[in-house]
Amino acid sequence: QSASFPMAVGQGPSQSASFPMDQQEDVAANPEMTLPQKWVTWVSVEPRTSSLQFYPAEVARKLEAAWSAGEAAVDLGKTFHGAKVQLRPKIMQRTANGSRDVCRLQIDTQSGPAVVNVVKDKDWRGGPPAGGD
Repeated sequence: QSASFPMAVGQGPSQSASFPMDQQEDVAANPEMTLPQKWVTWVSVEPRTSSLQFYPAEVARKLEAAWSAGEAAVDLGKTFHGAKVQLRPKIMQRTANGSRDVCRLQIDTQSGPAVVNVVKDKDWRGGPPAGGD
């Protein structure tokens, strides 16, 4: 039996590592275009409790840089629990103790909210995108 529900977490600068998305290529292709500011934050789903764990700013920036460069994975090494984050095809963090789902969230404001659907089966995992995107 499984359960699914959205986790909405209001976030502020002290709780998250959200930062502006790089939209320079979009504007360069169309100089008259004005884009609303978008923010990105990276979270993992704690498999035992379903809570969202925000990555520290330094780690989130490494993940975002690798994601933007099209890399398949990022080895965070001993500085972050010996974790390796697989970015493609499905974003997942692996350590010696197991795995957890990771979500890259685009949010409209730095203060959120960040919303992730989670699903309970044997443990908690990320579900289908919030809002049906």
